[in-house]
Amino acid sequence: MDELQLFRGDTVLLKGKRRKETVCLVLSDDTVPQDKIRMNRCVRNNLRVRLGDIVRFVKYYRILQLLLCLFCSSDEYDRNNIDGSQ
Repeated sequence: MDELQLFRGDTVLLKGKRRKETVCLVLSDDTVPQDKIRMNRCVRNNLRVRLGDIVRFVKYYRILQLLLCLFCSSDEYDRNNIDGSQ
């Protein structure tokens, strides 16, 4: 994870077969070798891959931008409700 500059809680976009993609959170696991990743069955099914297949990943920032926009809009909504104007 150090070589890839990934940290716990980062979001990554995993790309599998047939242009299938899914977004996952990064967690560290000391029992897995450095050249492999561990993913559960649900993620493998979403990507249409099997054990031993190769997947690509991209560091993903779109989730953070979406969450920040949602928080901004909810703050504006709360301010409008406090003022009494709906």
